[in-house]
Amino acid sequence: MVPSPGAACSETELLRNAYAANLSTLRPLLQRLRASSTEAAALCLVTPRTLRRWLKTGQPDPTALRLLAILAGYVPWEGWQDWEVDNGFLFPPGFRRGGISPGEFWAIPYYRQAHRGYRARALALEAELDACKAALAECRQALQSSRARVGNTGTLSHG
Repeated sequence: MVPSPGAACSETELLRNAYAANLSTLRPLLQRLRASSTEAAALCLVTPRTLRRWLKTGQPDPTALRLLAILAGYVPWEGWQDWEVDNGFLFPPGFRRGGISPGEFWAIPYYRQAHRGYRARALALEAELDACKAALAECRQALQSSRARVGNTGTLSHG
């Protein structure tokens, strides 16, 4: 649903609508970017005069809107619906704190590899533990056999 030009909408809706080339989103999109008219025009590769015309007529270039939406944090790729980039951090839908920094993002393959290594080590330790449990069970059985052969005198009977 595309809101009317005066309707308030969430940041996520604003970005989604701007990327969908809703022509009424140019002004709020520029406010979100906190870019001057000169900076915004340079981002769109147009003159400041063209940007002013877009604002006056309400007829911005749809491709410029898409670009500005991406620069304002919209993530348009499949599988990333409602994710946003803000101040260099990637945020999942509904989150405004605890975003993922580029360094953390690039560390994910390392964590996955480390996890596989730790998992393999855990499986090996589990196998060792099972072997120790089996050996302990044998020792207990041998001890019980020895106790059964010990008579009331406390000495081993040689049978």
